[in-house]
This record gives sequence, C-alpha cells and structure tokens, in this order.
Amino acid sequence: MNLLTFGMDNFNSAEESISLWKRAETHLLEKYFLHFFDDGSGNNGYPNQWSLPVGINYGTLDQSTKNTIKNASKINMHLAINDNERFCVVFEFIVEGVRYLSDPATSSSNFNINNVATESIVPRYGISPELRNQFVFNWIANVIPFKSLFYSLGTKNPQKSLKQQGNMSWVRAHYYGITGDNLTRFINLMNDDKVDEINLNFGVNFGDILENKDMFTLILELKQGSDVTYLDFVGACPPNCEEV
Repeated sequence: MNLLTFGMDNFNSAEESISLWKRAETHLLEKYFLHFFDDGSGNNGYPNQWSLPVGINYGTLDQSTKNTIKNASKINMHLAINDNERFCVVFEFIVEGVRYLSDPATSSSNFNINNVATESIVPRYGISPELRNQFVFNWIANVIPFKSLFYSLGTKNPQKSLKQQGNMSWVRAHYYGITGDNLTRFINLMNDDKVDEINLNFGVNFGDILENKDMFTLILELKQGSDVTYLDFVGACPPNCEEV
C-alpha cells in the first residue's frame, strides 16, 4: 500500500502540519513523538509503557508517485506535526516549478528497533548498514535533553562565520534538503527502477554538534526486496538554508 500520497486536497493540511512544528513550544517537542502502549507492542516490549518511534514507513510506491520523484528538480523533507498531534515528515517535490507536498496523515510509525542484517545487504550508495544501526541506537538510547537534538547555532548573516558576526542564537531544524550527490543517487535509483519502497529511520549523530549541526538525523531507506540503500541527512535549514 502506497502511503506517500500527494494531492491538492491535502496541500493545506500539509502546510499547516509544517507550520505547527515551527510554532511548537520547545518543551513540548518530546510529546509529539511519544506513544503509549498498554499491550507491550512498543519498542521496549513492556506493557503500559511509553515508546519512541524509530522511523516512518510509507509502504510500496505506486507508479504515479515514482514518476513524481523521477521528475523532481528539488526534494525537501519537512519536520511536521499532523492533526493527531504526532510527529511526521512531509515530503516536498518541485516538478517543473510546481510544488507537491505529501499527505501528513498517510504514514505509519515504526517501532521495530532490530538491527539491520548487514551480512545480507550489499550497499550501493550512502552510509553503511552498520552506521545506520549506530545512529538508530543513539536515537532510542539518547540521554541528552530531547529538545537539544533539533537545535544548532545560527546567525542572521549566513555569509559570515559565527566568530565574525559576534552574535548567534539557537535555531530549530525545519527541513532537510535532498541535494547534491544524495539527490543524484536517489533519482538514479528511481530511474533504474531499483526502488519499490521508501521508509525513514530516525537517528542521532553526536559528532554533528562539533560541526554546529543539529544532532537529529533523518535516514532515507530505499528498498527493493532485500536490497537496501541508506542515505543520511544532516545540517538542516535553518541555519544551513544556503546549502539546501
């Protein structure tokens, strides 16, 4: 079932979901991720416990969605909050100047924290399955204050470094652009009909804070059968909008 759906009916809903993330109070961010399970089906296996999703499943892509991706000149992944007050990611595709947004309501949270079976996967592009496993483990076992994962230092003048400008502030990640080599790899895989399913994994890269990037990481999982490619995205906008 394809859950990465587009259409004018959901466009305004997607825009509002993106805006809700931007306006959300910092101390409330964690609540949009937490899910309560009374039957133990969350990622800790215990009943009556709260669990963090480790990603989002979008299911098998239909041909219309594949064509939209193939023809996109620009792709962004927007952090968002849907009508159910749940965290989601809205895909934005620019095709011949027309902006398409995915439906924030049509995705499924994934709570399976099993490691990827690295011995059965031959990476073609992107990061290794081992690194994917580490980032996802960092996310689920994180001990850093939750709100800190989405922030980096930014300046009002992106042409000057933090030291040159002399003033700075914390800014929250709004979206991650699929650009450069990652965009080329994504489109090439789609054109070669090597992607049937798209999922997102959530990760944390603690080293990113040393490069003034938010530690939260989106890992795009492109699947065809047992063949999987992982592309990771760091350096969100803001403050790195000039790069995306």
